[in-house]
Amino acid sequence: MTDRAKQYAIRPTLRAHSTLKRTEIIDKVANMISKRHKVDLENPDKVIIIEIFQVRFYTILCPSIAC
Repeated sequence: MTDRAKQYAIRPTLRAHSTLKRTEIIDKVANMISKRHKVDLENPDKVIIIEIFQVRFYTILCPSIAC
Protein backbone atom coordinates (compact mmCIF):
# COMPACT_ATOMS: atom_id res chain seq x y z
CA MET A 1 0.00 0.00 0.00
CA THR A 2 1.31 3.44 -0.92
CA ASP A 3 1.69 6.17 1.64
CA ARG A 4 1.41 9.11 -0.73
CA ALA A 5 -0.47 12.27 0.09
CA LYS A 6 -4.09 12.31 -1.04
CA GLN A 7 -6.44 15.00 -2.23
CA TYR A 8 -9.78 15.08 -0.47
CA ALA A 9 -13.12 16.84 -0.34
CA ILE A 10 -15.47 17.17 2.62
CA ARG A 11 -19.17 17.20 1.71
CA PRO A 12 -21.51 17.79 4.64
CA THR A 13 -25.30 17.72 4.41
CA LEU A 14 -27.44 19.01 7.29
CA ARG A 15 -31.17 18.31 7.48
CA ALA A 16 -33.49 19.40 10.27
CA HIS A 17 -30.43 20.53 12.22
CA SER A 18 -29.56 24.06 13.31
CA THR A 19 -26.94 23.65 16.06
CA LEU A 20 -23.85 23.20 13.89
CA LYS A 21 -23.08 25.20 10.78
CA ARG A 22 -21.76 23.66 7.57
CA THR A 23 -18.49 25.62 7.66
CA GLU A 24 -17.97 24.66 11.30
CA ILE A 25 -18.20 20.97 10.42
CA ILE A 26 -15.82 21.32 7.48
CA ASP A 27 -13.27 23.15 9.67
CA LYS A 28 -13.45 20.56 12.46
CA VAL A 29 -13.03 17.60 10.12
CA ALA A 30 -10.25 19.27 8.09
CA ASN A 31 -8.32 19.98 11.30
CA MET A 32 -8.30 16.22 12.07
CA ILE A 33 -6.64 15.40 8.73
CA SER A 34 -2.86 15.48 8.33
CA LYS A 35 -1.64 18.67 6.65
CA ARG A 36 0.23 16.62 4.02
CA HIS A 37 -3.15 15.81 2.44
CA LYS A 38 -4.62 18.64 0.39
CA VAL A 39 -8.14 19.78 -0.40
CA ASP A 40 -9.24 19.29 -3.99
CA LEU A 41 -12.94 19.93 -4.55
CA GLU A 42 -12.83 19.22 -8.29
CA ASN A 43 -10.87 15.94 -8.47
CA PRO A 44 -10.38 14.41 -4.99
CA ASP A 45 -8.88 10.97 -4.35
CA LYS A 46 -11.24 10.55 -1.40
CA VAL A 47 -14.55 12.14 -0.46
CA ILE A 48 -15.67 12.47 3.14
CA ILE A 49 -19.46 12.51 3.18
CA ILE A 50 -21.07 13.74 6.37
CA GLU A 51 -24.82 13.51 6.88
CA ILE A 52 -26.45 15.12 9.90
CA PHE A 53 -30.15 14.57 10.37
CA GLN A 54 -31.60 16.10 13.52
CA VAL A 55 -29.27 14.68 16.20
CA ARG A 56 -27.89 11.73 14.20
CA PHE A 57 -24.47 11.89 12.58
CA TYR A 58 -23.32 9.62 9.73
CA THR A 59 -19.98 9.68 7.95
CA ILE A 60 -18.71 7.82 4.90
CA LEU A 61 -15.25 7.79 3.33
CA CYS A 62 -15.26 6.72 -0.27
CA PRO A 63 -13.16 6.91 -3.43
CA SER A 64 -14.30 9.90 -5.47
CA ILE A 65 -15.28 7.70 -8.42
CA ALA A 66 -17.94 5.93 -6.33
CA CYS A 67 -19.39 9.18 -5.01
